[in-house]
Amino acid sequence: MPSPVRFCLLYNVINEQNTFRCGDVLGGKVILQLTKDTKVQELVIKVRGRAKVHWEVQSIGVNDTYSAKDEYFRLDHILLRPSNAEGSVALSAGSHMYPFKFRLPKEDIPSSFKGSHGSIKYTLKVILRRSWRLPIIDDVEIIFQSKAGVSSPRLMTPHYGSVEKKFSVFTSGRVSMNARLDKKAYMPGEAMKITVETDNCSSRELAVKISLEQVQLYFAEGETKTSTTRVAKWMLKPVPTNTQQSLTEMLTIPHDLPLSFFNCSIIRLHYVLKVYMDVPYAADPWIGFPLVIVSEDCARTLATKPDIPTPFGAVGNGSENSDPSSSESCPLDGAPDMLPLHSSSSTPPAFNSFGQCPPLLCNAADPFPPQTCPEESQSDYQECPCTPQIEPKTHPVEGVFEYCSSLTDSEGKEPQ
Repeated sequence: MPSPVRFCLLYNVINEQNTFRCGDVLGGKVILQLTKDTKVQELVIKVRGRAKVHWEVQSIGVNDTYSAKDEYFRLDHILLRPSNAEGSVALSAGSHMYPFKFRLPKEDIPSSFKGSHGSIKYTLKVILRRSWRLPIIDDVEIIFQSKAGVSSPRLMTPHYGSVEKKFSVFTSGRVSMNARLDKKAYMPGEAMKITVETDNCSSRELAVKISLEQVQLYFAEGETKTSTTRVAKWMLKPVPTNTQQSLTEMLTIPHDLPLSFFNCSIIRLHYVLKVYMDVPYAADPWIGFPLVIVSEDCARTLATKPDIPTPFGAVGNGSENSDPSSSESCPLDGAPDMLPLHSSSSTPPAFNSFGQCPPLLCNAADPFPPQTCPEESQSDYQECPCTPQIEPKTHPVEGVFEYCSSLTDSEGKEPQ
C-alpha cells in the first residue's frame, strides 16, 4: 500500500560547487505531499554538524573498541506544531510548503570528510511525527567547506632533506641522497617542483621513486589510530652504479584530494611526500616531506605573506628520525598546536654536497595533541525565526537542489 505521506526537501544552491561555509545562509523548503487528510503532531527540520571516530583493536580473546564524537552545532526549527488541546493539526490532502532558513555558525569548524575510521558530516533532517505512528524521517547530507587554513608563511619556504646509507650483504657500498622541495603547501592539481641529487656508490643500479601518501589520524579515549594511503606515485630516472645524478621534476598533485585540516579534535588529515631509492633485498633509504593541501583562497593568502627562512623540514631513515606518517613525527609548520621547526642558521645547506645536510631538529612532544572542546550549553542552539506557511506547490523552484523521498510508516526511523 503506498504511503499517504511524501517528503520533498529542497535547499538553495549558493555556488557551483554546491558547498557551504561558515556564516552562510542555508535556506530552502519542505514540501509535504498528502494523498489523504492527515493529522500531524509535529514537523521539524534540523541541521547537525558532528564528527565521529570508531575503530577496534583485536588481540587474543579480547577486542578493544575506541570511539569518540564531537558535535559542532545543532540547529532545530519547528515548521509545524499544534496549538490546540488535541495535540495535532489536521492537514488536508494535497501539497503543503514550509520554508526554512538557517544561518550556519561563524565559528571555525572543519570541512566535510569521510575516512577509514571516522567522518565529519553535516546533515539536513526532516522529522514528521503523528499519533500512534513511528516518526517518518529523512535526511540529506550537505557539503561543508571550512574557511580555516594553515596560515604560517613557513609553508611557502623550501623543504630540504638528506639521507645516507651503507649496505654490506646482497648490495654493497654506500648511497646518499639530497632532496629539495620548493614549498610545503599545494593546491589540488598544482605542479610541485622537486630536485633530487643522488650519489650511488653501491654495486647496483638503483631506481629513485617518489610517492604521495595521505595520512589520517584518529583520536579516541587517549589512543591514536593512523591510516596511511598512497594517492600518487612517480618514478625518476635510474641511477647507475658509481654515478652522481641530479634531476629536477615537475610533479602534479592529484586534482581530487581532500584538503588538509587540523581544526578537528578527533580527526586530522595531512600528507607526506616520500622520496626513496629502491634497493633490492635491503631497507630503502628515504626522505619524508610533510605537506598540506590547501584551498585556492588559502594559497593566495600564503603567497602574499613574507618569506621566513626554514632550511630544514624533512625526515628520513638515515638517522633516528621517525616516520612522518606517525603521530610522533616532525611537526608540520603552521599547523595548529604544532611547533615550527627551528634552526640556528637561516642559510640552506650546501645542496650540491652529498650527505652533508645537518641533522634535523624535531619536536619530541606529540605534534598532533587532541583538543578538548568546551561543553555546549542549550543556549548555544539556535532556532530559525521563519514563520511556517502553507500553500500549494506544484513544481520545484529553479536554483534549488531537490531531494525527494517516499517512506511508509514501517520505514520510519527513530530520531537521533
